Amino acid sequence: MNAVASIDFDRDYFNAYYANWVRYRSRWRRFAIPIALSFVAVTALASFRLESHRPIAGGLFVFAALNLIDAITHRQRWIRQRLASVAVDKFAKLTFNDDHLQILTTNTEGTVRYEAFGVVAVTPDGIFLVPDSGHSIFIPRNAFSTDDEFRLVSNKLAEQVACYSV
Repeated sequence: MNAVASIDFDRDYFNAYYANWVRYRSRWRRFAIPIALSFVAVTALASFRLESHRPIAGGLFVFAALNLIDAITHRQRWIRQRLASVAVDKFAKLTFNDDHLQILTTNTEGTVRYEAFGVVAVTPDGIFLVPDSGHSIFIPRNAFSTDDEFRLVSNKLAEQVACYSV
């Protein structure tokens, strides 16, 4: 098997990465806004209802509002940080062979055996390769030249690594 995926690390890539990460990999981030809204509502109600504890409830309301702002702006901050840390012409070419992944970027070249990945998550929009460290590498579906290559790689990784599809 020799399938190739080419990735340009641009805003579109990081938008797709974040959207898929929130939907398929994150445990709690997808609930951050509803939880923050609930906290704001409860603290607002408490600050109006509990007159004797209004300063405490008001302080909690301010904390809840800041938490809500953090939850709402998390995606933009995350993408901005990733874009700032990537060189302008940054790309990656990933070649999937029978027993290893060959990675070629602007500044590096390397080989990773499939056993180095603890988990592989196949989503409708791409593949997450998760090394034992817990970080993940996202390969968008459109990085492959055809859907057949995407399916071939997904099936091969399922044979080699603990894989799940969502």
